Amino acid sequence: MKLEKLLTDITLTPLVPKESGGTIKILKASAVTDGVIDESLLDCGSFKGNKDITEYFLKKGDLLFQAKGNKFEALYIDRDYENLVTSQIYFNLHVDKKKVEPEYLCWYLNSRLAKNHFDANSSGSVVKAINKAVLLNLDVALPESLEKQRHIAELVREFDGEKKNTQRYLEQKELLINEKIISLLVQDGADE
Repeated sequence: MKLEKLLTDITLTPLVPKESGGTIKILKASAVTDGVIDESLLDCGSFKGNKDITEYFLKKGDLLFQAKGNKFEALYIDRDYENLVTSQIYFNLHVDKKKVEPEYLCWYLNSRLAKNHFDANSSGSVVKAINKAVLLNLDVALPESLEKQRHIAELVREFDGEKKNTQRYLEQKELLINEKIISLLVQDGADE
């Protein structure tokens, strides 16, 4: 099924200029690593226009798609943030939750199948970009039930948790091994 049929709307957040001391937080690509937002890397800004932009504040369950830059990546917002909006490199995808589970759709948009579509249809030589038509034209493989989609999303969440725990374990082990090696070198007088 085309992505367009799975969305109720697709929007871009109005431009929120950066401003130190601003009350609006701005999500930029460099603040996201492996699908996790690092709040310390968010920009601050203020919106000067007459329009009420509170409808663009991100909420738990929202789905974003980074359409410009060195990677095309979907991001599922897994918790509420205060006054957080996206920069204009992101499309805000309003998912029809009667048709598709947002976490499943996020996984699919990050899958190899979707990446092949985006790589083949991106524009730009230095900064790659996906336009709205290319995004909406993506064929999405859809399990027949929302329950099956939720199950797939749960499997992905569990694996991501295991992966993070394994990475933390390996980082700690590397620190311990390096400390042990330095200790052995010091005992042998290698630092002299």
